[in-house]
Amino acid sequence: FQNWQILADWLRKIKIPLLQVGPLGVLRLNGVEFVTTHDFRQACGALSGARAIITAEGAFHHAAAVFGVHAFVIRGGFIGPTVTGYPGQTDFFVRTEAHPHGCGFRNNCEHCRLAMNSIKPLAVGLAVEEFLMVESEKKT
Repeated sequence: FQNWQILADWLRKIKIPLLQVGPLGVLRLNGVEFVTTHDFRQACGALSGARAIITAEGAFHHAAAVFGVHAFVIRGGFIGPTVTGYPGQTDFFVRTEAHPHGCGFRNNCEHCRLAMNSIKPLAVGLAVEEFLMVESEKKT
């Protein structure tokens, strides 16, 4: 959660509007607009109007592909983009020789912990900033 907050703080400093969606009781990022969604369908409604999403690998990165929303997918080392990725997504995946497509372990995986810890919020933020700048240039 701390890395999500660091990322949100940095993106807000460079004037990128942010929206967090989720059910009541979810940990909320400070300084980020929050919309309560009661189910995945409602969250997808919010996603469908977004310019981009920053998410972990899972349902939302799949939904982003359906809606044509650019996804920044923080994968760590669990499952690689060659397995569940889509063209045009920006993936943060730590490929290793032992796990070129991800290790697939869900619980207490040292490999995945180290991989996730190696993905820095600023690297994600810079990728988001670059994407949004390119998108803005396309519109002019």
